[in-house]
Amino acid sequence: MTNLTELSYEAADQVEELASGLHKRVQEQIEEFLASQLKKLGVSDKRGFKRVLYPDDPKTLAVYQYDGKDILAVRIGPNDMSIVFDVPEIETQKEVRDCD
Repeated sequence: MTNLTELSYEAADQVEELASGLHKRVQEQIEEFLASQLKKLGVSDKRGFKRVLYPDDPKTLAVYQYDGKDILAVRIGPNDMSIVFDVPEIETQKEVRDCD
């Protein structure tokens, strides 16, 4: 018979592996959305945006802004069981400009 301590370590390892994989996928999705939003703005460089954290709002993980306007929000979804990406509609700019 397997002892409970061994099962606990195995379960903890599985949870850590799942959490790590989820974090990686969320980061990849954030990067894709940011690249798309910045391209629509005509910006070729991410230096002009900032990430805003709201510690008093447990459902909002982060809001990304460019020039003071929200371009992406990442929140915990309904019933705390999902991650929601709020991607506002941005009017596409005609030319790409550098953020210096």
